[in-house]
Amino acid sequence: MSAGVRLHEWTYLHDTGELCPEPDDEIAGFATAWKRFSYAFSPSWSTGYRERVFEVLASDTIPLGFHGIVDACGSVRGKLTVCDLKTGAPDEAHPIQLALYAMGLFPSRHLPIQRLNVYLGKDGSYRAVLRDDPRDFICAHELLTQAKEAA
Repeated sequence: MSAGVRLHEWTYLHDTGELCPEPDDEIAGFATAWKRFSYAFSPSWSTGYRERVFEVLASDTIPLGFHGIVDACGSVRGKLTVCDLKTGAPDEAHPIQLALYAMGLFPSRHLPIQRLNVYLGKDGSYRAVLRDDPRDFICAHELLTQAKEAA
């Protein structure tokens, strides 16, 4: 099992309060970073959305179906939030990925959904990045349109 899969499983157990084993050496720093983020932001994740695979069918507003796996969705500082954790560096695709997740989970009301990337460092540090540019949704829609035309 990859380190990324083990980390996602560990964060799920940590967040749900289930018996959570000590993280192995490979993910220990990332797990510490997630604990620090959780302490600072006090998220309340919904287990109904946590790591939920969703399917989106083509519609009038979404030109091509897609699927995704959400790391976390729930309340962060009082706002409904879709969250994706990352162990690598920020990438220009990350805001678009979160826009797609928001569109997939909340097709008719995705614009006000808070979108958050949490970058976890192997050294135990974290960086929370709020994605609030509405143009991310335009870009996501354009990508889906291009994919439909190429299909």
